[in-house]
Amino acid sequence: MDINHATEPACVAESLVQEFQDDLRTGVVLRFGMIVGDDATTRFYLRAARSGRPVGVGSPEGWMHLLHTDDVGPAVAAALHAPSGVYNVGAEPVRRREYVRGYAEAVGRTDGGYLGPMMRSHRVSSEFFRSRTGWIPRRTRFDVGWLERTAAAEAMSR
Repeated sequence: MDINHATEPACVAESLVQEFQDDLRTGVVLRFGMIVGDDATTRFYLRAARSGRPVGVGSPEGWMHLLHTDDVGPAVAAALHAPSGVYNVGAEPVRRREYVRGYAEAVGRTDGGYLGPMMRSHRVSSEFFRSRTGWIPRRTRFDVGWLERTAAAEAMSR
């Protein structure tokens, strides 16, 4: 991964954790997938999809690593017992087209649109974290159900 102004803070934080850990101290880094559910970013993308603006970034065939808001807390709790390491945390990887389709369906549209080739594909696995902690996301695979409660609340507030 190239280090740039957007990735530098995470790279520095990860290196500090690695410097901290030793035989007596545990250092755990959690690399969360894109968080989707009842949160401000999801509401922003639902409004964008509803108004016909693109919600997809990059190639529709690219991969995304997602994590539902319901699974963030349990993952952090599981990490309290993890051995030192860097862990990816999320549900099964999905194609960007599935992510965009979910937003479109959640707001009653047929297409969510893309912003073009602006983002790398990330087909990331959380298996290492699962094998070390026993954590399993309650929501293992993204679908429109991840968005329905938030989409309904957004529609009511309009």
